[in-house]
Amino acid sequence: MNQPSDPDNPTSDPPSPCNSICIIDPETGYCEGCYRDLHEIAEWPMLSAEDKHRVIAELAGRRKFIKNDERNEGGQNEPE
Repeated sequence: MNQPSDPDNPTSDPPSPCNSICIIDPETGYCEGCYRDLHEIAEWPMLSAEDKHRVIAELAGRRKFIKNDERNEGGQNEPE
């Protein structure tokens, strides 16, 4: 059984961040569920524990950036 990701122990193998919401956003190239790109998703089983921790560490920033971008787009009116 996988244990939660422990960034203080880069040799522990973190579980996949997949949450079964597998939709790739064509604009960002990231999955709308886990915020990984197709390369990261495909390579996940082969990545070292250290690389998996690196990917997981990047996901929160991607999520925040995308959510902020979505809010900004929603609040602007299109020019006529």
